[in-house]
Amino acid sequence: MTRILHILSSLARNGTETFIMNLFKAIDRNRFHFDFLIFTEETEGYYEEAKALGAKIYRLPPRSKGPLKYLKALDSFFANHAREYDCVHLHGNSLSSIAPIHYAKRYGIPTRIFHVHSTSCEGLHNRILHNINKHLTYHEGTHFLACSKPAVEWGYRNSKAYKDAKIITNGINLEKFEYDPRRREAIRKDMGLGHSLTIIHIGSFNVIKNHSFLIKIFASITKRLPDARLILVGKGPLMNPTRELAAQMGILDKILFLGTRNDVADILQAADVAVMPSLFEGLPFTAIEAHASRLPLIASDNLPQELNILKRHHILSLSEPIEKWADMIIRIAKEPRAACRDAALMDYSIATTVSQLYNIYTTQSTEMS
Repeated sequence: MTRILHILSSLARNGTETFIMNLFKAIDRNRFHFDFLIFTEETEGYYEEAKALGAKIYRLPPRSKGPLKYLKALDSFFANHAREYDCVHLHGNSLSSIAPIHYAKRYGIPTRIFHVHSTSCEGLHNRILHNINKHLTYHEGTHFLACSKPAVEWGYRNSKAYKDAKIITNGINLEKFEYDPRRREAIRKDMGLGHSLTIIHIGSFNVIKNHSFLIKIFASITKRLPDARLILVGKGPLMNPTRELAAQMGILDKILFLGTRNDVADILQAADVAVMPSLFEGLPFTAIEAHASRLPLIASDNLPQELNILKRHHILSLSEPIEKWADMIIRIAKEPRAACRDAALMDYSIATTVSQLYNIYTTQSTEMS
């Protein structure tokens, strides 16, 4: 059996964590075993689900608690556990910390994977560290992955690792998200949506997702369509400020704050249009899931072009007026949804992702130095 240690900040229900859990559920667990090394004490999100699938979950103090404490904990962890693993798979929005791979190499883990899941990161210090560390990855890792072409550019451009970088698609269970008109009507009835135009946004409440811009767009829409509804799925530090802004604009009663959910496939059925005004993204799962459910999507031009999977991906710049966003949302929400499979989506099947990673997890790595 091949034993893989996934390293990431937490097991919250965010994009990177969803990627790993989709993989965990689909991979042959008689051949591959997953454990997790995380840097938080939180137990929400996928924590219990990962344990139920047989994973051990190790916790270390985050880098924010002090770099020396962080490095000492990593050194101790790998000194004690490195012999248990054939592969480490480090996930992140950036390469601001490559220390886990450094210690994995020091203690002899043969396959060491860097995986970049975004096209930027928050914090000037993290961007500086990223630009320094990406030149060191080639000497520490054996494989260099990213979720999209822009993520490859952000993660590895101008480094030795760039020529070896590979894109791994963010696969999903396509059948789970297939559009069903009868299912849609039942879910809309349960949610009390009636015949209202319903917009959905799925994502953590943080600066990157740009909720304040979305609230302003929705306020413009409600001036023309007072019965319109906005569904917000997710949690995060900016949830309360988003509520406060909605209250100030007099639209709080028209917004459904649903928090973290495990029934996103159902909620997408109920919506008419998905909106993503993000400041930057790698390859967001929510966009792929929207496409899989045949939902039209309007997004900022900061998202990768790969998302134009079904020609239902409408792009606007964040510099465009709020009213232009509102006009486009109202217009594309009327587009019909066809209950059929499209071959273009198959690249984003979880089976495709599993196949790509099988080849990496089972290939004997050679040192790059």
